[in-house]
Amino acid sequence: MAASGQKGMYVNMNSGAVQAYLPPFRNALINGDMRINQRGTSTNLASLTAVATATPGSWVTDRWNVYRPGFAAGASIGQGTGMVYADMPFADAGIATYGRIGRTAANTATTAIYCDYNMESQDSYRLVGKQVTLSFYYRNGVNFSDNFLTATLYSGTGTDQPLRSGTFTSFATTAFAKSSSWVRATVTGTVPTSAAQVCLRFSYTPVGTAGNADSFDVTGLQLELGSVATPFEVRPYPVELGLCQRYCFASPGVLYGAGHLRASNIIDFTLYIPYIPRRTNGASDLQYTSAHASTGIYDLTTSGSTITSIGGGNNNGGHNLFIRFNVVGPFTAGYAALCDFTNLIINFEI
Repeated sequence: MAASGQKGMYVNMNSGAVQAYLPPFRNALINGDMRINQRGTSTNLASLTAVATATPGSWVTDRWNVYRPGFAAGASIGQGTGMVYADMPFADAGIATYGRIGRTAANTATTAIYCDYNMESQDSYRLVGKQVTLSFYYRNGVNFSDNFLTATLYSGTGTDQPLRSGTFTSFATTAFAKSSSWVRATVTGTVPTSAAQVCLRFSYTPVGTAGNADSFDVTGLQLELGSVATPFEVRPYPVELGLCQRYCFASPGVLYGAGHLRASNIIDFTLYIPYIPRRTNGASDLQYTSAHASTGIYDLTTSGSTITSIGGGNNNGGHNLFIRFNVVGPFTAGYAALCDFTNLIINFEI
């Protein structure tokens, strides 16, 4: 009798082995292998990037939020690259990148260090009331000062809230013994039926004064339905990048926008960016290497003016981004203006 649909097993044409069918997009997490790094977090692990000491902290790579309680100083992050076949994540799944999260050398603060993943509510609903399994690879630095790395799954009843400021309840947690070599670990739990959101956190509480490599590395993060951890799902790079751009857009170079002097010290202008189905209609954070503004008769940067603040939002998720400069004036209202950003990063993260 002819087959009537997708069966649960298939033959691997490379090895001839019979394997379980693995559905695509079973991983509910984005950038679980830490490949996408639009913000340019340090790839030089000898010189890690300091974590911001104000909300929301920093992103080690896209989607992975790092901070300390109270946004205390002394945490650092980086993207590790160049793993080889001898490394377990590479041999298992071809993963060549990872995140490094830790305490800055010589820091004496012993507040915890968090690495969070905040899922959108609309991506969490399919997990509600069901058993889920988190799997990941981790290893610890030579001076990792806690005895354990803790992984915790949380649920919340709010909509699109971050762990750093929302109200959440743990429904599964495990403390994993430190290891200098890569280990694959799992956490399994059942999402409460009252949940509207699922998030996860890695944490450790350092002790004493930090030495070099008071840190942990993590990659191959996968959250899926069921009680069994399946092999990590490596999605095509363009797919993963597109998923990340819902939460962050980084310009490849300089972006130009046209506008006008709305008042003697305010410039309104619009940037045109590629269409991306962004998570929100407003930009919660704008980062850039440099910004410049000029009109037909003024160069508002080199003439002695400084840009004192910036704000704005996008045009309903379309191609336009509205930006407002507050500049030191006075200048003449009504003049057309040209503005440019170098390495603009627009954050739509939770």
